[in-house]
Amino acid sequence: MRCSPGRCGRSIERDEAPINAFGGSRRRPLKDPGNAGGRAVACPEETIVMERDQRIDILRGIAIVTILLNHISIPLRTLFHYHGPTIPTLTQYGYSSAASLFVAMSGYMVGMVYLKRPSPMKAAVKRAGELYVINLIVLAVIVPLAYAAPPALDSYWKLRPMVEPPFAALIRFLTLLDAPAFLDVLQLYVALLLLTPVAILLLRRSPLLLAGCSILLWAAMQVAGVVFTPDRVVLSNGHSLNVLAWQLTFFLPLIAGALRLHHRIFAWFEARPAATAWIWGALAVSALARIVAAERVLPLTYELVNRPLNSPVWLFHSALVLAGYIGLLTWLRGHLQLWPFQLLASLGRNSLNVFAASIPLIYVLSWGFGSLDWGFAGYLLAFATLLGLSLAIAAWGDRRKHRKKARPPVAASQAA
Repeated sequence: MRCSPGRCGRSIERDEAPINAFGGSRRRPLKDPGNAGGRAVACPEETIVMERDQRIDILRGIAIVTILLNHISIPLRTLFHYHGPTIPTLTQYGYSSAASLFVAMSGYMVGMVYLKRPSPMKAAVKRAGELYVINLIVLAVIVPLAYAAPPALDSYWKLRPMVEPPFAALIRFLTLLDAPAFLDVLQLYVALLLLTPVAILLLRRSPLLLAGCSILLWAAMQVAGVVFTPDRVVLSNGHSLNVLAWQLTFFLPLIAGALRLHHRIFAWFEARPAATAWIWGALAVSALARIVAAERVLPLTYELVNRPLNSPVWLFHSALVLAGYIGLLTWLRGHLQLWPFQLLASLGRNSLNVFAASIPLIYVLSWGFGSLDWGFAGYLLAFATLLGLSLAIAAWGDRRKHRKKARPPVAASQAA
């Protein structure tokens, strides 16, 4: 049965409907009154519009800018002995990394967007496949640098092991066990998307079931990090991240995204403006503690603070950073239409593409400007170039999405 024109071509704000547990909206499908069987009538021309909260995109944009700052600063300091000032970030003077915010916001978007699709498990696996291919492309772009880079650069970038011996290194890369610097985050995201179908099955039974399983799995990795040496617990060596520990940073936000908790969270901060000041005060204390290396007085220091196992202090600080940014955006909610926030939102909407493209750019820019030894001016120019190219990639992505949305639906074109 064909649906009538009056029922199709409508725009539905999907976010208005409450969600069930957790496969879609409780909104009943449209029914044709002439359909005696009461069966739902498919409306291929119906346009579903997903409400998009710009604050989420801005948070993702902040994560990307933090990653760009950290990833351009660390090689210049580590490999090229740059001792001048750098643009500070909360993670640079703290106990977590920008990857934590990036992974958390990605998990939230998966919960908010993917679970509303007809086949969320298939969508997650498909996206994992796309990112797997992107990961291979990025590797193919940077591997030639392994033949040209001095051995001192390989100590951090881990380029030489990808070509000597090439077959064994490629197998480890293809199986998500090892990667050059910065590619480990993409590998982690691919692995988490591949685990998402299992998480969806648990989530459909109960959000608490998924949360409990995720917490227990993370706790098991922390215990293993104490019992065994950390290098044996990490699923590979060098830069790589333990998927079983980092899944907590992805799946707990996924649950929050499925529940659309960002509305309640922002409302909570709006009702309690003083909470943001307290959080930023705590971040200032953590920065001071990091500067003086206060963690060295703790027992099991490495097990509490390390990045590969997403340790307790690391996890707490990443949550504190996210809360600090949420509170800050709440304070500035009347100014989010200004161009700096619009640029951040653009980066956030295209965060994965920007991050993937930034990896070879960071290799080339840090090597190029580091070799020139221009000091602080070289550092600023390297970051400005990286940020400018990243904004161009984001703008291209926005235009591409706009053109795609502007295309008339296939069904409507055929009807016309």
